Amino acid sequence: MKNISMTQLNEIFGRQDSQGNVGLFFIESGEHVTRLDSEGQICYFIGKTKGDKFVPPLYGVYPVNADVSTKYEHPEGIVITVDDANRLGIEVEQAPKVY
Repeated sequence: MKNISMTQLNEIFGRQDSQGNVGLFFIESGEHVTRLDSEGQICYFIGKTKGDKFVPPLYGVYPVNADVSTKYEHPEGIVITVDDANRLGIEVEQAPKVY
């Protein structure tokens, strides 16, 4: 299982859930990501206005409702906020609309 080693950002994508948070998954297999090296990643906020701004390096992204960062194992899978996903530059699929 790939989750044993530290996952890199170019190996994953995000899927927005019904609560508006983002679950992280492997591009190749679709399996949940359980560990992610996000420290020191330099990312830009991608906006749609002239006021786009630089976001400084992240030092520890914490999953929703977790006490430890993504650097540590999360057997149930990592779920982060949309803001953190954007700051990391993770491509996010939108949640399907429920009628």
